Amino acid sequence: MIAVFCETPYQTLNALNLVYSEYKEDCILCIYRDMYMSDNKYEITANNIGYVKGVYYVKRGEIIDSLGKRILRRLSVLFGLHHRYLLQLSVPHFPMRHEFNRIITMKYATAATYLLHASKSQPEVIQVEEGIGEYIVHDTVLNDSIYNINNYVAHKYVSAPELYENQYVKSIKKAPYLSENADFLDTINHIFGYRRDICKYRKYIWFEEPFAKDYDMPEFDDKEEQCFDVFKQVVSIDDLTIKLHPRSVPHREWANEIYSLAPWECYINELTNLEDRVLISVSSTALLTPKLLANKEPYVIFLFKIFKEEMKQIYKEYSYYDELLKFIENIKGMYKDKNRVIVPNSVEELKTILLQMQKTI
Repeated sequence: MIAVFCETPYQTLNALNLVYSEYKEDCILCIYRDMYMSDNKYEITANNIGYVKGVYYVKRGEIIDSLGKRILRRLSVLFGLHHRYLLQLSVPHFPMRHEFNRIITMKYATAATYLLHASKSQPEVIQVEEGIGEYIVHDTVLNDSIYNINNYVAHKYVSAPELYENQYVKSIKKAPYLSENADFLDTINHIFGYRRDICKYRKYIWFEEPFAKDYDMPEFDDKEEQCFDVFKQVVSIDDLTIKLHPRSVPHREWANEIYSLAPWECYINELTNLEDRVLISVSSTALLTPKLLANKEPYVIFLFKIFKEEMKQIYKEYSYYDELLKFIENIKGMYKDKNRVIVPNSVEELKTILLQMQKTI
């Protein structure tokens, strides 16, 4: 049995694909319900579907008061029950009756360390990729804490090992492409309910990122509206879908907006004519996942150069903009048709590109 700890739909899909494609075992899902920087809740209503034998929710933050901590420290010395109790407090109803031989987790999952230390055997710890930010921000995630899961990772699966530089894990492996097996697709449909939205995806798909909300930057919204105005001028609104970020809410009355916790990657193997579609975003991972997870090449338009000043202000502690530019150039080299990766310098250039696309695609 495998225990999976995830915070986002994207992590969950990657982990479930890894379980299905690589390990071929049953698993349980442990979900951090309160998504990072979000008022929205990440919930999975399905339970005991296919090889997913249970869904449990993880509590964040402090789970016991100082008196409880002192008592548990004493119990740890006397009975060795400390971590088992912490796990039950952190993940209510966690099925301790199972023996777990593997843990698949994200980077920061303290509850996963409780299971690791509470297990009679020593489960192997596997980590999944969390998005293109991991290729851009080369952070140090190791420390001396026994509750840092990164200290115990045996293997990490990423989509592009040749571009991955965060070498805190010695064993980096290529993540398997998304399975096209009907059983796998049915399982993730039961979990995410994504098939109800397939018909809503149109020729142009815009992946929203909530920079303005997350960083209190109304100027970001203003520039984004300039880009939308270009689309209204050049592209029929009926041909445009806006896929909202899980931390967003619908708010554009003129647009075909999709709000769903189903990750975009669910649709990669089921959308018809994917390589004739155009994906647009400032810097979303979603633009690259068709190539990285399924070796498919829709047209992608990254807008981050248009938002250069805003991006540099947001990430002033990192050289994020420069690293992102380098990463996109590297990833472009993986495409058979490199002209499908497009990075306009200005709103005016974006308009020119869209006018040309309207004639040729």
